[in-house]
Amino acid sequence: MVAVLGPTAGGKSHLAEHLAAEFEGEILNADASAVYRELSVGVTKPDPQTRVRIPHHLLDLTDLASGFTLVDYLPRANVAIDEIAARRALPILVGGSGLYSRAVLDGYLPPQVEVPMEIRQQVRSLDLSLALERLRDLDPGAFARIDRQNPRRVSRALELAMASGGPVVAATHSPRADLRILRLYLAPSKELLDTRIRLRTLEMWDPWVKEVDQLEKKGLVKWLEVRKPIGYGSVLAYTRDEMSKEQAIEEIVAHTIKLAKKQRTWLKREMSGPDRHWLELNHPREWKRLPERASQLTKEFLG
Repeated sequence: MVAVLGPTAGGKSHLAEHLAAEFEGEILNADASAVYRELSVGVTKPDPQTRVRIPHHLLDLTDLASGFTLVDYLPRANVAIDEIAARRALPILVGGSGLYSRAVLDGYLPPQVEVPMEIRQQVRSLDLSLALERLRDLDPGAFARIDRQNPRRVSRALELAMASGGPVVAATHSPRADLRILRLYLAPSKELLDTRIRLRTLEMWDPWVKEVDQLEKKGLVKWLEVRKPIGYGSVLAYTRDEMSKEQAIEEIVAHTIKLAKKQRTWLKREMSGPDRHWLELNHPREWKRLPERASQLTKEFLG
C-alpha cells in the first residue's frame, strides 16, 4: 500500500490521483469528515468525474445525524484494502486525519466499548470545559493522554468513560503483518502552505456557501456544531449575517493554518522507519516535479 500524507491543502489528493492513474491504484479516504454524505465542498471531496475515473473508497459512509467513529471506520478500511488487493490493484491511502491514518497504517486498535445514544446526546450537550472536568474525574489516564484542545477527542473519550463507568483501557497497536507500506509525506514550507490555504479558501467560497445554505434548508446545520468540520461554522455565520465575508474567510484561513500546524507536528513524529520519504516543497515549481518524484519512489517500492 502507498500512503500519501501531509497537511491540509498540501496537494495530497492530486498526488494520490496521479499515482492511482499510473499504477492501477484505488484510493482509500482517511479524512474523518469526508465520511459524511452531506459534506462535500468544505471537505474537498473528489468531483464525480474523478470518482468515475479512479475508484474511491470510504467516502459517504454515513450521515451527519448518525455519526461515525474510528471503531466504525477501521474494519471497513481493512475490508477495502483486502478487496483492492484481491483485484491486484494498488491501495492508496490519502487523508489528513492522523487518527484514521494511524489506525490503518499502524494497526491502532481503539477500545471496543458500545456507547448508548443517550450518553452520546448527553456528552454533546456539554461545553468543552465541563466535558474535560467530567473526563478528569471519570478517566484521569484518558484526560492525560488525549489532545484536550480537540472537542471531538474529548467528547469521544468522555463517551467511552461514561459507557464503561470509569477508566477505559488505552488503545493498542497491532500492525497487519501482510501489509508493506510506502509512506510519502508532503512537507510544503509554511509560507507556501499558508498561501495555498488562502487561495483554496477563496476558490471554494461560493460553492461552499451554497452547500451550507442547503444544509440549513434541510435542518442539518445543528449537526455542524456536533461534528465541527473545519470552516463550516464560519460559512454558516456568514449566511446568517453574523459575520462579513472577509471575516469568515479570515477565520477559516486561521483555523486551517492552525490545523496544518498540528498535522505537521504529528507527521514529524511518524518519520522513523523503512519506506518513509519526506518530500520537502519550498518553491512552487517543486510541486510540478512532485508527481515524477513520487512515481519514481513508488516504482522502486513496487520493484
